[in-house]
Amino acid sequence: MIIFASTAGYAQKIEIDKETGVISADGTEYAILLKENAPGQLGINKNFTIANLEGEELMYFVFTQEPELNGRGYETGKTLTFYTLNFIQSGKQGRRNGTMRAAGAANCCLTAACTTMWRYRWRLLGFPRAILPAE
Repeated sequence: MIIFASTAGYAQKIEIDKETGVISADGTEYAILLKENAPGQLGINKNFTIANLEGEELMYFVFTQEPELNGRGYETGKTLTFYTLNFIQSGKQGRRNGTMRAAGAANCCLTAACTTMWRYRWRLLGFPRAILPAE
């Protein structure tokens, strides 16, 4: 009898400690999430900073809104909403469309960092090795 075991469909339980901001997955602590109100958003949308467990800031998500432009450069009357992901070590940037809460920010960085197929892509963007779990 042969038994194949796979963790491909295994969902991590990602938690954020409300007092300390520590992000943990399945009981292992990985990083710290800091949040602040995005300017002009009245506390509805937040900017997020991801730091290692020593407190060194590694990346931050900046909430951004800008008018949508058509092919000729004229405003369409719609507003584009997205997060700019800034990787501090490399100085590179990424983008995530839409809004998110603290759990979304934690999910975004840990799920991508812990999923094998995303490791290479996130390293190219400068995702800090300090957060990545051992391979």
